[in-house]
This record gives sequence, C-alpha cells and structure tokens, in this order.
Amino acid sequence: METIKNRRNHTEQELRELIKKAQQIVESISNEAVRLFQAEEIDGEDLHKMLLANEELFRYLNSRYVNDERLNEEVLSMTRTLYDPIVAEKAKLEGKLEGKLEGKLEAARNALIEGIEPTIMN
Repeated sequence: METIKNRRNHTEQELRELIKKAQQIVESISNEAVRLFQAEEIDGEDLHKMLLANEELFRYLNSRYVNDERLNEEVLSMTRTLYDPIVAEKAKLEGKLEGKLEGKLEAARNALIEGIEPTIMN
C-alpha cells in the first residue's frame, strides 16, 4: 500500500482495491479464530484479543490509506457478529451449570435442615 501511495501516478481506486483485500483477509483471520475457539484450541480471551487486533490493524490501514469510515463500521460489525453469539452461548452454558449447582446446594441444605446426615461417596 505504501509503495502504491508513494507512486506519483497512483489512483484512489488502487488503494481502495487493496483496502478491500485487507478487509477480506481480516474476515478470513477472524473466521479462523472463531473456528479455533470452537475447536477449543484457543480460549475466549484469546479469541477476543485476536478479533480486536484484527479490527485495530484494519482501522490503522484504512485511516492511513483510504480513510473510509464505512469500511471501519463493516469490520466492527463483522467482528461483533462473530464474537457476541459466542459470548452469549458461553454465558448461557455457565448459567445452566450455575443453576444445576445451586439446585444441588439447595437440596443439600434442605436435607441438613430435615436432619438427614450427609454421606460421603468413595
């Protein structure tokens, strides 16, 4: 991009085509990060960092060479679309586990109140 920008006869269209390629690469890397998360090869924090890094890299390139705010919004929307459902699903699963644990604790409390002695399983 820098080489094209420094050419005397460069066109805005050339830079726009390159920034669109950069946007496609960001999408590809983001999708791969989601795949790695779903395969449990990376954790949610790593996924979040990767998506943010992609977003920031694209913002930098866009602001330096084209400065099209619409493209920044497209990338932001894409990364949020990928990340938000994953976070929501994780929160739902954690909520279910917490609910099951709370139910078991409540049953144990009730048993103790009724005078039932706890048994230890080996």
